Amino acid sequence: MLKFFLALSLLANICAHAAKTLEDQLSERRSESLRKSDPEKKKVMGQWIKSLKEMGLDKKALGVGQKVPLISLQDLKGTRVSLKDFYSDKYLVLTFYRGSWCPYCMLELDAYQKMINLFNRAGARIVAVSPDTVKEGMKMKKKRDLTFTILSDPDNLAAKKLGLALKVDETVLKAYKGFGIKLDQAQGNTKRELPMPGTYVIDKSGVIRYSFVDPDYTKRAEPSEVLKVVRSLKVNK
Repeated sequence: MLKFFLALSLLANICAHAAKTLEDQLSERRSESLRKSDPEKKKVMGQWIKSLKEMGLDKKALGVGQKVPLISLQDLKGTRVSLKDFYSDKYLVLTFYRGSWCPYCMLELDAYQKMINLFNRAGARIVAVSPDTVKEGMKMKKKRDLTFTILSDPDNLAAKKLGLALKVDETVLKAYKGFGIKLDQAQGNTKRELPMPGTYVIDKSGVIRYSFVDPDYTKRAEPSEVLKVVRSLKVNK
């Protein structure tokens, strides 16, 4: 009887975890960070997010109704590929993440992986892009068992075309180093640039039909909402 109740308890925990939205998981991560992080580092990161919002960088990024410019990236073999190839025959869910070192980004990618079959059935292709080197991208994809496409954006060139790129100031870079984050090693350069979290749904003509951009690196588009957009496009095509 005890084993039966233990099994029920385990099943309930699994179901509860599966029912969590991405925002639920991000919120838990934010709370954990607030509890554990050094007060000075927390202050630096909070001020940085505030300053980025005040600059209105998200409003300068490409948005709904605009056409995606010609963009080339690197696949995990190091070969240059055109973004156009990914939306020529399917809807494209394009999401920019900061790097494999970013826990919020990893929660986002894991959430898309859990819903990969739903996106496939809706006629959408998921592509995730970061300034990480090809080597870092390969390592991350294997570690997290991701089946969708991961691309490298050397020097944030694609992020710049979409208006997502930003410069990391010295105080933030110092805080990153305190967290054990080495941008130069992850990206293979010393440019100190990152993309803002950005997610787009792009139709087969290259027009942006949904856009989520936020200077707050702890925020992400909810995959279930992105899926609704894709499904609505499929119905109304």
